[in-house]
Amino acid sequence: MKRITVLLLIALLPVAPFSAAADNPSNQLQQLTAQLQKSPDDQGLREKIIALARTMNPPPQLPEEAERRMARGNAAFVGAKSASDYKDAVTEFQKATLAAPWYADAYYKVAQVNIKLEDYAGAAANLKFYLLAAPDASNAADAKTIMYEMEYKAEKVAKVQSDQLAAEQQRADEVRAQEAARSKVENALRGLDGGLWQLKDDDGYNADGSHYRDSFSCLSQYIAINGLTLRYYSMIITSSDNRKLIKVPFNPNKTPEWTVTLNSYKFSGPTDTSDGVTSFRNEFTISDDGRSITEEYREAYSNGKVRSSTSNYVRIK
Repeated sequence: MKRITVLLLIALLPVAPFSAAADNPSNQLQQLTAQLQKSPDDQGLREKIIALARTMNPPPQLPEEAERRMARGNAAFVGAKSASDYKDAVTEFQKATLAAPWYADAYYKVAQVNIKLEDYAGAAANLKFYLLAAPDASNAADAKTIMYEMEYKAEKVAKVQSDQLAAEQQRADEVRAQEAARSKVENALRGLDGGLWQLKDDDGYNADGSHYRDSFSCLSQYIAINGLTLRYYSMIITSSDNRKLIKVPFNPNKTPEWTVTLNSYKFSGPTDTSDGVTSFRNEFTISDDGRSITEEYREAYSNGKVRSSTSNYVRIK
């Protein structure tokens, strides 16, 4: 019975208000402002503070720090002569908005400097906060128009930047692809290192168009590859018997006719600059398996003569 009486007495005691201090708008404003100062990029929290301040009657007073930063920002803005000066002004005005996140004029000032710095996205965002904090301001309609203009400019700038980044990325991808392809080809070409190819059919012609055999000369042509360097050799001997075509052995000590550095499976020989030559093409292609090299040759003369041939070089080493 005694226990029941005690419980009844406790139940009849008056209940104290629950956290009256926490329900106080001024205290809430201070707490939220302190949170924003730790997370200044929290736009949702900033909007919440502005909305809370607008419900307070009388409106919250501006802290001295906000007025101080506003004055410093005005000084920097008025005397600004460079982008650095304008950035200093932005910094001061932004600190004013952190000291008093409901301070409408501070947002308007930040927006003005943003426009000077061509930070259109920043200007649009700060004009939005200005209109949230002072929707009934005398210049609200103009501020809203400017905000829309800044939104448009910000979108244009973002698109240009996006296109530039995409183009740069594409160029970078192309360079990487080219480097990968070049590396792949170079590695494949290195597999030809030390190889020697001999012209399969040594029937050739002298410069005047006569057959080598007619002049009792025999020509053997070779291609040697060391590393990525290709060397072209012509080995000629005089034959006493024009009925036989003699294969001239390769002599590595002979000076090559020409050399070329390989960067693909296709390469060109030297250009013929002889008198009377009107057009010239001398292109070589290495087979995928590296066993043969095909030469496409065409030379035209001013007298109307044309020399053309397709020759094959077979790997012998």
